[in-house]
Amino acid sequence: MRNLWLVAIVFTLMMGCDSTYDAPPVAKLVVPDGGVYNVGDGLVFSFSEPIAADTLSVRVWYASRNIEEELDQSATPLLSQCSVNGEDCPDAELSVSDDGLEATLTLGEEGLGTPDVPMTVEVLRGLSDEQGVATGVSSFFDFQFVPSFEDSGNQVSFENGFFVLGAVIDDPIEGVNLKLVGEVIADENGRIAIAMGAADPIGDAPKNTMDPTALKMDSTDQGYGVHAMGSLVQTTEGDRFLETEAFEVNILIDNLGIALKGLTLSAKVLDDGEFEGTSLDGTLAYKELELTNSGEPFFAFEAGTVTFKGRSIPAADLPDGAPEVCGNLCGALTAQCNPPADFPAEGMCGVVDEVEEETNEDEATE
Repeated sequence: MRNLWLVAIVFTLMMGCDSTYDAPPVAKLVVPDGGVYNVGDGLVFSFSEPIAADTLSVRVWYASRNIEEELDQSATPLLSQCSVNGEDCPDAELSVSDDGLEATLTLGEEGLGTPDVPMTVEVLRGLSDEQGVATGVSSFFDFQFVPSFEDSGNQVSFENGFFVLGAVIDDPIEGVNLKLVGEVIADENGRIAIAMGAADPIGDAPKNTMDPTALKMDSTDQGYGVHAMGSLVQTTEGDRFLETEAFEVNILIDNLGIALKGLTLSAKVLDDGEFEGTSLDGTLAYKELELTNSGEPFFAFEAGTVTFKGRSIPAADLPDGAPEVCGNLCGALTAQCNPPADFPAEGMCGVVDEVEEETNEDEATE
């Protein structure tokens, strides 16, 4: 994150570039209100200038990344190619607005548009403006469909415990590794509470490691806490999803600050995912990413979405000082940890404690 200063410098230099250069159109996936896609929502793209509609083609992948955090394109795409008014769009439809500044990809609700793990849509290279200036590379955007949480409030099975979450932000800031460790609990009403803190790799461990034994809580002045409430829901097919209410993360590094505003965490809960135990496969969507200098905002990026992975942590592997929902909310964090006054929700810890006591009593009887 120390490279944030470089972002500002590069932006300034770009503004001073030769204005005669005719750049190709830039595509951007519009993040919906709330940061998540519900079943039936179209994927809306905006363009920096009017495009030639017949040059727009897209492809859809599972959002799987390799060790270098690059999209795994060795697998077969979920949607090989889809063009405007093309016949190569099984269970999908792609349209462009009359002014050429917007496009919508609609995925079938019984197919790719059903609630699932994160996916990536690729806008293929060759996208051209009306003057014929075309892109030479593809653009990639992550998204995830989740079910409606209006019917949440029912009992959904979830094993309370500690988790590690990992995400990488490469756009608009390249190479920012977010690593969080802490507790996630649910009550009998489908409410969830999350208390986590920043963690750092130990020694030569990779920055994107998900191995809890290779992580330690960041107890320096750069460590920060995350506290959020949300809901669990289960679809008629038996799939489980969680989603938080919007919250904010503020990270301060010396005088430089980064604020993720209107942040929403959504995930599919898996017992047979990538990791042993419970896995979370989801997205982090934010309404704005703001940079500050000595507390004063100096630049703000628009809404964006990144994928994340989560895995439960066995008690024996839990890093010391991890934040707790119903205990030490900040754990080993000493600086940037300011839990909301109403966190966790009233009565939540009492219910969880009762459930744990009953479980312990049953185990003792056996």
